[in-house]
Amino acid sequence: MRGSTVRGIPDGATLIVDTTWPAQPSRRDVIIFRSPVVLNTWWVSVVAQTPGEEASAEFRMRFPQQEPTVPPDCYVVRGTANAFDSLCWGYLRLELVRGVAIAVMAK
Repeated sequence: MRGSTVRGIPDGATLIVDTTWPAQPSRRDVIIFRSPVVLNTWWVSVVAQTPGEEASAEFRMRFPQQEPTVPPDCYVVRGTANAFDSLCWGYLRLELVRGVAIAVMAK
């Protein structure tokens, strides 16, 4: 993996991904998902808010037109500071999620 936005996952690490994960990722799960803005790219981020939770104040300030509560089948994902995450594009749809990371193997 190159360029993780998740603190603690070193550049070049290998992720073991569970693609049979439960239908709904949980808060703080590290997920692998298809980029909502860059074609043919997979990203890794942490689930910050799940469906039904109130989106963070920072998210609501950047996207005042979005619902303040995370909609069904959507998530707010966050990376490290200055990461390309939900604060850049909005809610992440569940259909883009491939799986949950269950282990990290350092290079």
